[in-house]
Amino acid sequence: MSTFNQKTPPLRYWLSSIVGLIASALIILFFIEQLKNEQLQNILNEIEFYNSSLNTHIKEFKKQENDFVSMICESQELHNFLIKKKDSSSIQQLFYNLIKSKRDIMQIRFIDLKGMEKIRVDQD
Repeated sequence: MSTFNQKTPPLRYWLSSIVGLIASALIILFFIEQLKNEQLQNILNEIEFYNSSLNTHIKEFKKQENDFVSMICESQELHNFLIKKKDSSSIQQLFYNLIKSKRDIMQIRFIDLKGMEKIRVDQD
């Protein structure tokens, strides 16, 4: 009987080997899932960072452009043109100077309440 035990491993050996293999596979799958979750979290963190950065830039851009439009609206040249009905040369000069100072603006126009273009200055 002892020779039989040496040639064929007992059932307990096979069962413990199978359980060990299954446990190893489950541990490997667990670590793979953890790595995927970490990678996804890193990607999510990057997206949130870029989103926050983009929102900050958009807010700054809106503020700058709002300030720019407010400056035009509050200018004495525009007031003289609209209220005092003076000629448009001073407002055209203001528009020209503004468009030269901001290279990203291609055109500044003044359109009246009837939709007619009264003043137009284009970037060269």
